[in-house]
Amino acid sequence: MAWRWSLTLSFGAFLLGTPGWAQDAPQVITVTLSSYAFTPSAIALKAGVPVRLHLVNGSGKSHSFDLRLTPARAGTYPLKCTHFMHSGLGMTGTITVQ
Repeated sequence: MAWRWSLTLSFGAFLLGTPGWAQDAPQVITVTLSSYAFTPSAIALKAGVPVRLHLVNGSGKSHSFDLRLTPARAGTYPLKCTHFMHSGLGMTGTITVQ
């Protein structure tokens, strides 16, 4: 459970726009969480466009969840799992907002 909150906080740097839940019909991007990897590991978003990141645990455990957001500003942001040693084993990626 702790890694879910850590992953959510990683997005905090660019979530200063309108909350995603205040928007209609966001784009859905599915991200699979597997043994020390995000697939896709590079995610491209557009500032001001609402999105729902559907994170699915590919290991078969019930750790899937959704993040609804509207990125506020352009930039490249790191994506990493902060669960003990997961990022060190390769569970990292990037979110690029244009």
